[in-house]
Amino acid sequence: MQEGQSGRFSHRPQQDYPAATVADFRTAVLTLEALIAMGHASGDVWDYTPRRIAGFLRVAQARMSQEKADSLALKALAARGDPKEIKRQHRDLSKSL
Repeated sequence: MQEGQSGRFSHRPQQDYPAATVADFRTAVLTLEALIAMGHASGDVWDYTPRRIAGFLRVAQARMSQEKADSLALKALAARGDPKEIKRQHRDLSKSL
């Protein structure tokens, strides 16, 4: 048994939680800021579970990777300089708007 702050003995052992480091705090803040920057409401973000945060970040990472791949493909197309192909690609992309 352990003596608690009130002077009474507690039957449950106190759990040791190591203090968060500055790096842990910084990582948490940057993660929450990233979700807010993606359009999540700041009030909602603070209520997300770690599992939910991880899920949102995985989805965002996949989307950003696809966007980078698409951008690279367009830049490669532009670098080749085939005017007809560039015009066709521009027309196809403009249709989706």
